[in-house]
Amino acid sequence: ALLQLFLQTPETALMPEVSMTLISPMLMPGGGYVRYEGELTNSATIPSTVDVWLDMVDPSGTVNNLASRSDVVVDASSTIMRSFTTNIPASSQNGIYYFYIYVGDDEALQLFSSDYFYVYKTAGDDATGDDQFTTTGWFDDEVEASIAVASEFSMSAAPNPFNPETVIRFDLPEAKITSVAVYDVNGRLVANLVDGFRSAGSHEITVDASAWPSGVYFARLQSGDIQQTQKLLLVK
Repeated sequence: ALLQLFLQTPETALMPEVSMTLISPMLMPGGGYVRYEGELTNSATIPSTVDVWLDMVDPSGTVNNLASRSDVVVDASSTIMRSFTTNIPASSQNGIYYFYIYVGDDEALQLFSSDYFYVYKTAGDDATGDDQFTTTGWFDDEVEASIAVASEFSMSAAPNPFNPETVIRFDLPEAKITSVAVYDVNGRLVANLVDGFRSAGSHEITVDASAWPSGVYFARLQSGDIQQTQKLLLVK
């Protein structure tokens, strides 16, 4: 929904423009390192301060934020260029991975410019890299820009009790196929919130229960062979 708001906002004249170029091959057998370059160009005669962020959309359609930088100053009539590397783990889904770069004003929900490319991950025996999504290279030298890796498997919800929204947070120490579903006290499925590959790190889901009746619910997190249940209390 947030991305749609950005995309619906008209571009502003004389604001920095961003572009991105894929350096590594488009076909990634078994996964591995995706290398690409980004350019942020300010054609105006005065400096500009913008927010810049990188997103990746995996084959399941999940948006993964790779890196974000706020208040980036781009001098007048100048270009900032940086090289990036993102690892796609061998254990991740096969399919198309879309990489997006945006420049805008985060607080004002304004998008000035964007660009993207995509790569295909297929099955293969020549995978390189580690088993986690990681991204390096940003506006600081070799900054680790992936989500921080969690040390243990956990889930929580806040506020709880809630009405009508709560945020479920869960930490994954390893990248795995993950599901988060909500059930009522009779064990009936109420909502399927997550179903697919998720990277190691911390994740959040906003649950809108405005259409649910008051009562007790249970959110179940399962990642690989490990699972955890969180009791939810909806009070209207």
